Amino acid sequence: MPITDSKLKFSQRLNQLLDRHNFPPKNMGRITLLSELFEITHKGAGNWLNGKAIPSRKMLNTIGEHFNVSVDWLIFGHQPDDALPSGNIDIPVISKKQILPFLEGKTADFNQYLSVQDRVSASAFVIDAKEGGFELDFLLSNSAKLVFEPELKPEDKRFALIQIDDALYIKQLLEYDKGNFAVKLENSEGSSELKILSKSNSILAVLIEIRF
Repeated sequence: MPITDSKLKFSQRLNQLLDRHNFPPKNMGRITLLSELFEITHKGAGNWLNGKAIPSRKMLNTIGEHFNVSVDWLIFGHQPDDALPSGNIDIPVISKKQILPFLEGKTADFNQYLSVQDRVSASAFVIDAKEGGFELDFLLSNSAKLVFEPELKPEDKRFALIQIDDALYIKQLLEYDKGNFAVKLENSEGSSELKILSKSNSILAVLIEIRF
């Protein structure tokens, strides 16, 4: 099925909307979460997000009501809703050694910034995975810039920056009980095991965007 311009523009607006509402990035659970939210198939949600289909009028009304935007904006881009992002802001790209001081409000001088949508809080920051120094989850690229939001509530299957003892990791969260999370870490024998996160092993920030 050919991708038409109207379908592509709808997918761009829908992805913009989901970005603002802190949905996980593409290929990291966005399609699954959207399909569950509107009770449609995984393939159907993927078609919406990838510019291959536009929902029915009834479903457009449901989407508009859920996100408080007009159907005209969803279909045509007319009458943008005030709730949509109004612009971009620059947030700092910080090194590994700057993370904890930054989160404590002690670091203010940065050499690099990244422009992102203004939906983020003042405490959002970027980690350049190319600089190394982190144990990344195998699903994450080490050639990307990772945007983190400390004020976002952690969720199952979301990626997060975590501190375990004195080490920092970027791992996928696994919710084993409501509000309680674990991550998979490699042990000394090279096999994977679950590490329960507690007050001493904390979630510092949730990943909200990946930039290549």
